[in-house]
Amino acid sequence: MNVCEKRMNIVYKYRDWNNEFHKKSLLSNEIYLSSPKQLNDPFDCRITPNFKALTKKEKDAYIDELAIEQFDDTIKEGSNFETLFKSLIGRAKNENEFQKEIDKIHFEFQNKHYGVFCTSLRWDSLLMWSHYANCHKGFCIGYNHNKLRNSNYFGKEGPVQYVPVYPKLKPRVAKNDLEAIKRGFIVTHYKSLEWREEEEYRFFKLYQNEPDLLDRAINIPDDFIVEIILGIDISLGDSMDIIDICKNKSIKVYKAIKKEFEFKIDRVPLTV
Repeated sequence: MNVCEKRMNIVYKYRDWNNEFHKKSLLSNEIYLSSPKQLNDPFDCRITPNFKALTKKEKDAYIDELAIEQFDDTIKEGSNFETLFKSLIGRAKNENEFQKEIDKIHFEFQNKHYGVFCTSLRWDSLLMWSHYANCHKGFCIGYNHNKLRNSNYFGKEGPVQYVPVYPKLKPRVAKNDLEAIKRGFIVTHYKSLEWREEEEYRFFKLYQNEPDLLDRAINIPDDFIVEIILGIDISLGDSMDIIDICKNKSIKVYKAIKKEFEFKIDRVPLTV
């Protein structure tokens, strides 16, 4: 087993015990699949297809496909295909405005139908403790990676790819092909190189129908949670609350500590 495989046995989620929604992660073993509009990176799940990068032939094929798709969506409203097709051709002449239309269509669909559960391959990130765990006053949950990936909660999962250049993505010309699968992974699992310190491992679900908040929340079994790490500056009261819950669920608990003379975090096991 290589180093990467060892690290992927457990994936981590940084939480704030003072946040009532974060508390549910431990109280009721709740994981939440966020809509892209709830993510803190405005580029996350926003790798938009570039209409302007298409050849003339590819643009014509894409407009044909888009017209058929939009006609199918509006046929009950008495739409006229020829009118719709001519309208698309006319609007496509202004590539900048047409690109904005394409973005709007994609982003609205993603907001309504994508569900994302973000985890990390590391528990000892100084930045992530600060950003997501109340400045080291919160806690970090370690999930059993294999149990999550082998469950039926998600459609796909994998490590986020951090790239220095915005990916080149053409609008699809055909559905249900291998290239479409690759494009889909780029949209959901590619982020800017500036986020690389997070070492994110992402679980994804595509909802057929737009979910409400309850549909996005999943309650997992106790044994999906492997361990809890308490933050360096967590309060005694919060520590005791978390330790009591973990004791009842037979979950290992660790306390994060500063490494002496290093900008690093270590941890020590606690008896629960």
